[in-house]
Amino acid sequence: MSEQVMPQGVWHHVGMDEERRKKLRRLGRVYRAALEAERTARLELAAEVLAAVDRDKEQVGEVAREIGFDREWIRRARKAEADRKKKAAAEESGDS
Repeated sequence: MSEQVMPQGVWHHVGMDEERRKKLRRLGRVYRAALEAERTARLELAAEVLAAVDRDKEQVGEVAREIGFDREWIRRARKAEADRKKKAAAEESGDS
């Protein structure tokens, strides 16, 4: 009696073709690069927005209109920056 649990057609796997493998790898690289570009642009925009409203005392509503986002986006950017600074200070003092 054979110890085979599943018929060969069920468990036997033929690898994907090379063209599909290349396409998936390329699309994965493109997607990861786009995510990193988005992150970089978002951080650069947030830094400039916060400099405008916090340092240069520009009106939040006016800055929001110029960047095409609402005031809430600026509030969230402020909170994210404050959280980042708090985390960095905690890590620096060894309280992580």
